[in-house]
Amino acid sequence: MIYKWEIPNIWPNKRIGMIIKGTGTDRFEFRKCELLSEDNTICPNIVFECREKFLFDVLPNSGLLLIVSKRVLDIMNNFCEGDFQQFKANIFVGEKEIEGYYLLNILNKIEILDKEKSIFTTILDTDAILNLKKAVYKYEDLLGRHIVRNADCLSHILVTEKLKEIFEKEKIKGVEFGLE
Repeated sequence: MIYKWEIPNIWPNKRIGMIIKGTGTDRFEFRKCELLSEDNTICPNIVFECREKFLFDVLPNSGLLLIVSKRVLDIMNNFCEGDFQQFKANIFVGEKEIEGYYLLNILNKIEILDKEKSIFTTILDTDAILNLKKAVYKYEDLLGRHIVRNADCLSHILVTEKLKEIFEKEKIKGVEFGLE
């Protein structure tokens, strides 16, 4: 099975970090699924309004960047090394910088959407997907990868059932995995 990485449905807005524009590499660079220069890539500042105790393993944010704790990074490095690139995240609660979080740059994308069976709308006069209402995939797996972006809708991060099960077993907080 294939699952979509999602912000939990009941997540309070004040626990979703806000990206501060102009403080780092543009968030859309992380959707290209390309290896980024470690010397020239800076995670933008992400500020949370909640108390530090409400920062969990995965930090949902306004830019849909993958921000994870060292604990999640270790799981990912052990299970799907080579599927992503990591950068130190710049996380703040108010003015206080919080250490121990990383931005993940997913390196692979797959043209996985079966456009004949899926239900979606496109941006006027383009093939770009604006709203994906029902996704039907061409494949049952991610072609040997454990985490990828959907090439037809780059904001969608897809994971394998095995990675989902590891997160559930480890009780990772801050992410849900949904079926499309």
